[in-house]
Amino acid sequence: MKIKADEKVKLDKLIKEIDEIKELASVEYKKGMYDDSVKIYEKAVNLAEKNLSQFKYYKKDLIEREATIFNNIAACYKQGQHNKKEVEYCSKVIERAPYIKDINIVAKAYLRRGFAYEHLEKY
Repeated sequence: MKIKADEKVKLDKLIKEIDEIKELASVEYKKGMYDDSVKIYEKAVNLAEKNLSQFKYYKKDLIEREATIFNNIAACYKQGQHNKKEVEYCSKVIERAPYIKDINIVAKAYLRRGFAYEHLEKY
């Protein structure tokens, strides 16, 4: 199908752009600049969300990419001891579980959220 092939080309271009932004955020994370990293990751999320409606056939791929970014944002908040924000972003990953092929992404979110709840003393 020509439409599906055209959509795949657009998706690949978008994913490349999102991955470049993620890499910039990762560099900041490794420097210990967690707040800056979150801001950059949010740019990647906004780019994904803005383009989500364009992809009829590859929506799951984009949502899975978005969930990975949410996991990364949760990791940033964990480093900054912002447990409520960590729970919020882990929950966003878990909400997207039906669209995620890689179960490790969801498992990581459940683990992070569980530890964050423990720090908040919400057992």
